[in-house]
Amino acid sequence: MSDPQLTTTDSAWRLGPGRPGLVSVIVPTYNRRGLLAETLASLRAQTHLEVETVVVDDGSTDGTPELLAQENWVRCLRQEHAGAQRARNQGVPASHGEFIQFLDSDDLLPPDKLAEQATYLAEHAEADAVYGDSLGFVDPDPHAIRFRLEGAPRDKLRFHLRGHRLLAHISAVLWRRVAVERIGPWDERLTRWQDWDYLLRALVLGVNLPHAGRARSLFRVGRAGSITTTAYSDSTCHTLLYAFRKAEGLLREQGKDSPGNLGALCARGIDTADDLLANGRPEAASELVTGLHQLAGDRRVAGALTRWCLGRWTPESSALHRLWQMLALGDYGVQRIALRLGIA
Repeated sequence: MSDPQLTTTDSAWRLGPGRPGLVSVIVPTYNRRGLLAETLASLRAQTHLEVETVVVDDGSTDGTPELLAQENWVRCLRQEHAGAQRARNQGVPASHGEFIQFLDSDDLLPPDKLAEQATYLAEHAEADAVYGDSLGFVDPDPHAIRFRLEGAPRDKLRFHLRGHRLLAHISAVLWRRVAVERIGPWDERLTRWQDWDYLLRALVLGVNLPHAGRARSLFRVGRAGSITTTAYSDSTCHTLLYAFRKAEGLLREQGKDSPGNLGALCARGIDTADDLLANGRPEAASELVTGLHQLAGDRRVAGALTRWCLGRWTPESSALHRLWQMLALGDYGVQRIALRLGIA
C-alpha cells in the first residue's frame, strides 16, 4: 500500500517556552460559520483567566471572515484552503501560551476545562500534557451523549492508547508548549487519522500524558462525512498504515531502549489490526502486524499478553482475537487490572 502523497516536508519547531499561565487555543476552521460560533461561545465562557484564541480560517467562503471580524477578542489568521493540519501549523507558531489546546471548530469545551487542566500542569511539573474524558454527542444537542471515551487516574500515554475505551479525543488534551515543540508539526500529508499520527508520535517519544481531573471535552458524532461515520476505505487503510510506519521509524530512531513504549505501540497495533479484520481488511491487518514484528525483532516488548499475541497473531487465529478483545477491549475494569499488573 502506498503512502499518502507528499505535499509538504516535516520540519522542527522552535517555539520557546511561552508566556507562563497563558493557554493558547488553536482553532482551524473551514466553512463552519454556525458551528464555529458555538465553539467560540464555549471558549468565551471559560473560567481560566488567561486564554488566547487563535482561529486560522482555511479559506472559508461561507461568511466565516465576517463572523470573525465581529469577535475582537479572537486572533484571526487566514490562509488559502490547504487543510486543518496546515492551519494548526500556522496557528501554533503565532501563539504565545505556555499551554496549547487544539480544538476543532465543531467541538465544545465545558467552562472549567482549561482552568482545571492548566492548574494540574502548574502543579505537576513531571507531566508533559494532561487529558480528560471525551463525550461524543449527537448534533445538535450537547446533552445527547452517544458514547464516552474515558481514561483512568494516573494512566500514562501508553495506557491511553490501549483500546478504544481509553482512546481520547484530541480536544481532551492540554499540552505544554515544550511538548508540542518536541512532537513537531502536524503532518500535512494526512487527510484523516491526524490525531492518531500525533498521539503515536507522542507515544514513541515518551511524552508523559496522564489522565486527571473532571475536565471533559465534547465532540459531535453522526454527521455525514465525519470520521465516526466513515468505514475503512482503501485511502483510510493507506493512511492508517502510514501513521504506524512513521511511529515505528521514530521509535527506531529515538526510542531504542523503550520496552514500555514499544509494547504500547504493538498493543495499539494489535487493536487496530483486529479492527481492520472486523471491517473486511485482512491484507491491511496482516501488513500492520508484519511491520510490528519487524520493529520488535529481538527487543523486549513490555506486556506479557502483548508479546504472546504478537507472536501468534494471524488473520485466522479467531480464538486469539477473542481473548485479546476480552482482556484489552472488553470491560474497562478488566482492562485496567490487566494494565496495572503489566499483563497487557
